[in-house]
Amino acid sequence: MIKLLDILKEAKQVGIVYHFTENWLLEKIIESNTLLAPISFTRSKDKKTVSWIDAEVALVIDGDKLSTKYKIRPYQDRDEEGRFFDEMEERVDKNIVDLDKYLIKVILYESDPEIEALLKEKNVPYEIK
Repeated sequence: MIKLLDILKEAKQVGIVYHFTENWLLEKIIESNTLLAPISFTRSKDKKTVSWIDAEVALVIDGDKLSTKYKIRPYQDRDEEGRFFDEMEERVDKNIVDLDKYLIKVILYESDPEIEALLKEKNVPYEIK
């Protein structure tokens, strides 16, 4: 018989990870309760780490829970010369369904009444920074 302790040992200890995105994509993510692959996460909660997009929101994800169902692997982008960027990224290569099981909260970097109404309607915790 499998013991709970054995199951817990199987889960990768990932901790909290962040997925940065834009408001219009957040609406689709919350409505579908799905993140479409490939999904990049970072361990850094500083939105400046994602300079390639104008991050309007961050999804705060329980990486430990996520790792029980999804393979989370380290990932690094390369520049034009093939050198690795200095980043703390993780990647999941398949769609994450039932996102609400792993979502701790959403961080909005500025108030948006439409987004806030959607988050309230879907009972998604959020904060404005």
